[in-house]
Amino acid sequence: MKLAIDSILRQSYEDFELVIINDASPEDMDGLVDLYHDSRIVYLKNEKNIGGFDLVKNWNRCIQYAKGDYLILASDDDIYGGDFLLEINNLINQYGSVDLFRARVERIDSDGFVTDKDFIYPRYMSQVDFIRFWSKGFINCISNYVFRREVLIGKGGFIDFPFAWFSDDASVIRLSEKGVVSSDDILFQFRTSGINISSRKDVHVLKGKMKATEMFYHWISNYIMESGFEKREKEILSFRVRKYIVGILMPTMSGLGLSHIWYAFCYLRHNNYLYKKEKLYIMLTLIINLRH
Repeated sequence: MKLAIDSILRQSYEDFELVIINDASPEDMDGLVDLYHDSRIVYLKNEKNIGGFDLVKNWNRCIQYAKGDYLILASDDDIYGGDFLLEINNLINQYGSVDLFRARVERIDSDGFVTDKDFIYPRYMSQVDFIRFWSKGFINCISNYVFRREVLIGKGGFIDFPFAWFSDDASVIRLSEKGVVSSDDILFQFRTSGINISSRKDVHVLKGKMKATEMFYHWISNYIMESGFEKREKEILSFRVRKYIVGILMPTMSGLGLSHIWYAFCYLRHNNYLYKKEKLYIMLTLIINLRH
């Protein structure tokens, strides 16, 4: 967490507040915060742990403490480039009607080694273009996005799915109605480790992810159908989303292993949002993976 805090406090743009929430952490958060003597820090404590049971509920609790016009949901192990806020502030001044901004990302491992980098996207993307690019595979995280606070809270905050799986995706898509502005340069490092929900292989977590995937699929399908997009755009986006969802389900279900493979087969048999050929493709892949 210290690396994350340091990267925020070292921003070249200095007009911000850093709200740190101690979610009843077993770590010595008090001792860590005491290392800093910075008036921009606001330190608050939850009486009991919230994020361990409902991560998105804790997200939505945290954003209620923000006072600025824009907010970032920072994580405790990611790193912000020194000009992150300066560059985003410049973009806000140029695109004042937009509610959602994103910084390009590079993924790092637990040792800080760069393992992947974001593509260069158009600086301004309409909502249709944003969903299209998203479905082709952003480096997905939440902390590189900057939200217009009033709009985010007005829409009910972040969308809650089990284990926050797809909650970030749904929330940014919902806030992209006026388009999305992306930085030209990489300004953010997203750390992937065994602690992340995205990396965990616990069976109950994997089952929760499968449930969340189904919930998200229904959510985004309804969102696209009820949007004002042209008919052909709806068809293209729906196709892209289905392909993306199948791509997410494959590694998630493969992680269940042999002892829970029957659960995976039953899940595929009874769900009503995958086509038969998609179910068969996933089943065959699971069997092949088990043999290896």
